[in-house]
Amino acid sequence: MRLSRFWKTVLSIAGINHLYQMFHNTAFARKHFMPGNRVDVGGYHLHYELMGEEHEGPTVILEAGMGGSTPYWTAISPTVSKFARVLSYDRAGYGWSDNRTGKCSMDCLVEELHHLLQAADIKPPYILVGHSFGGVVNRIYAQKYPDEVVGMILVDSATVWKGKGGQLHRSARRAQIRHRLIRLGLPLWIAQLNLIYPLMQKPLGEIPWKTKFALINMFFLRKSARTYLTELSIVADAVKDAEKESSLGDLPLTVIRHGHEMSKDAPTLLKETEKIMIEAQERLLKLSTQARMMVAKKSGHQVIMDQPEVVVQAIREMQKHLVEGWEPPISKKSLDLIEA
Repeated sequence: MRLSRFWKTVLSIAGINHLYQMFHNTAFARKHFMPGNRVDVGGYHLHYELMGEEHEGPTVILEAGMGGSTPYWTAISPTVSKFARVLSYDRAGYGWSDNRTGKCSMDCLVEELHHLLQAADIKPPYILVGHSFGGVVNRIYAQKYPDEVVGMILVDSATVWKGKGGQLHRSARRAQIRHRLIRLGLPLWIAQLNLIYPLMQKPLGEIPWKTKFALINMFFLRKSARTYLTELSIVADAVKDAEKESSLGDLPLTVIRHGHEMSKDAPTLLKETEKIMIEAQERLLKLSTQARMMVAKKSGHQVIMDQPEVVVQAIREMQKHLVEGWEPPISKKSLDLIEA
């Protein structure tokens, strides 16, 4: 029985993917292709990349959204490293990090980051920069370790409006169902397609080809797809946990929100109106008495790729404020809305 060209192509891709899984986990691949280092955080290793080690002052910690890993920050880390120490890392199950040995929870994500920073001897103080789901991780980290954090930048962070009864709650339920189906034999490539989908959106078309290639490689890892579904299944509860102790006191806070209408980029993922989303981002300003907002006018949700210069500007200004005492310009608007 002769196979059609279609099935030959499918089997070839499956074979290449399988070989890539095997190669990625070898010591040879880590030695010759992995940037940065790995550290033991309690029976398994996390990968991180540190730049700008010669600089003094707070270390900038970059926390990616769901599905994100160190390649997400390649348009930001090198520029930030010119004026500050900056660390990006792969949460357990992503990129060059191992799978975690226990059940995932928001508390476990926070503790993994804390252990990584200790094991890598990266001492506080920290400026936490979190995109999307990463913003929730950062908020809970700051609540748990307030003495370590001197500033925070939330980049289109997940917010309470997407919690119970909202889009994230529905997505979490669907992720839990898909997780169960995968354990029963549902092909994992369905979850992997979910990860690759954002790369096909028009706003990401301008990112460097090396970054896009690295992202696709990461997404083709089976462990990344499983981790993505796991995080998606806990995100609604994670947002609610972050809201339990919502105040950050007088911690310097910059909120960056997208300015490009997201419903045009991903109509199947974002049902709520743009007005509600903007209001939710503006409510984040109430977390701190030292909060301001920046708007990335040309960006959809992926601000770190659509307009990385806005994130770099926010980090630079946060560092100037903390190290040099520089004060950002005060807007006449009550929300201190600063557009970029």
